[in-house]
Amino acid sequence: MKAPHPLMTSAEVAAAFRVRTGAVHRYAVTGQLASIRVGPGGDHRYWRAQVSAILAGKPFTAEQLEQAREQALEDAIRGRL
Repeated sequence: MKAPHPLMTSAEVAAAFRVRTGAVHRYAVTGQLASIRVGPGGDHRYWRAQVSAILAGKPFTAEQLEQAREQALEDAIRGRL
């Protein structure tokens, strides 16, 4: 079975946190939730590992975020995304 995509949409994060997508966007803008901008419209995408850690009540360090970014980049290069 294929692993879930490492990035989540605003709608997916909102469903996980049980909030509106506007709240998720505010979390990103205020730095409470790491995101990257994708596509021509600049949509936000969020790191699944960070969302999972927050939901589990565990800290998510900058080092873990960097590891998630590096893994996603490697997967993209290898055509796994």
